[in-house]
Amino acid sequence: MSIFSRRSRGALHYSTPTPGMRETLAEEISKDRQSARFLTAEANGYIFACCLRVVAQLGVADLLADGPVHVGHLAARVSADEEALYRVLRLLVTRGIFCETATGVFVLMERGASLRSDSRFA
Repeated sequence: MSIFSRRSRGALHYSTPTPGMRETLAEEISKDRQSARFLTAEANGYIFACCLRVVAQLGVADLLADGPVHVGHLAARVSADEEALYRVLRLLVTRGIFCETATGVFVLMERGASLRSDSRFA
């Protein structure tokens, strides 16, 4: 469905939209965006699970139990690459597991409390 039509020599010319064309086009675009958001969320779902596993295995939540800690200190304590750990923590910030209080400084949020080794669900 296009509001453009081809005339002689392949030039595009504007044509008057039919009634309801804009609404239909807007509806189609909205459905496409919803589909793209859904598929992106589904495709990224495993990434969040992997990041949770990494921080659980490294014991990052235990190190953040007493308050905010800089990622450099965390990386040194768990023998991890600082830049990689920073990216993992930043991703988990988007899910409310951690909070970045200042650049590179993270704190454990209530949602991430079960990642601690002393949690009854650990």
